[in-house]
Amino acid sequence: MFSDVGRPKYGLDKGIVALVLSVVFFASARTHADPDLWGHVRFGQDVLAHGIPTADTYSYLNGDFPWINHELLAEISFAASFNALGVTGLVGFKVVLALVIFSLLYWHLWRSGMNALRGGIVLIAVVMLMSVGLWTIRPQLLTYLLFLFTVLLIEYAERGKKGAVWALPAVLFVWANSHGGFLAGLAVVGVWVVTSVSYRFMPEHWQVVPAQRTSVLLVVLSLCIGATLLNPYGPRLIAFLLETATVARRKSASGSRFRLRLRRARCTSSLSPSQSVFF
Repeated sequence: MFSDVGRPKYGLDKGIVALVLSVVFFASARTHADPDLWGHVRFGQDVLAHGIPTADTYSYLNGDFPWINHELLAEISFAASFNALGVTGLVGFKVVLALVIFSLLYWHLWRSGMNALRGGIVLIAVVMLMSVGLWTIRPQLLTYLLFLFTVLLIEYAERGKKGAVWALPAVLFVWANSHGGFLAGLAVVGVWVVTSVSYRFMPEHWQVVPAQRTSVLLVVLSLCIGATLLNPYGPRLIAFLLETATVARRKSASGSRFRLRLRRARCTSSLSPSQSVFF
């Protein structure tokens, strides 16, 4: 007699979830041309065809310098999508990533006590804030997903789910071979571990936090650091990213001469025929 009492609300929740995910689909399906996309696809195709290159064959200035490609897995994914379905494959890959990211976030909000409507409002607000980042097909999309994985695993570990903490090194391994944003994930894990270990050594918590947890966290942090070194370039990848993020990029003499010629050409083109001069 009472079997149908909960059905209307359950049906409404399903409708709200479907509506919210439709908004995510619409926002992520909108795609703008990105000037770097050709390179990401081409580099991925080269890796699939010939293996990992050691030099940038598409640069006439940097061809002699060792090339560290910090977006290998992302570019391989783009190349495979494009090879299979063309532009549709690339857009579809982006949409699938976006749906996975926001479905995970939606599920987490629901597990945390939010109903479908409130969680949907939060999710749509996040989609609006991230919409610009969803309009282009870039390796940063994998950083969005893997950063969410990292934060969720840390929270589940804090809630006492022991298996969650051991998944962090696997996430950092995939991340380090996909996009340079893995440094942010490694920093988050490091801050969490240092904070948790420091918390145990406070006098009032000495007997509350078991020593085994401290050992486990330190081992996990070591494994996470080691996982980021499991890439084709080893520690050179981290050194390259830190240099790129903190030091101004070097300007070659050839590049300077080219810019000088370009400025001279612009000056010459702005003159009338009677005013033209030779440099």
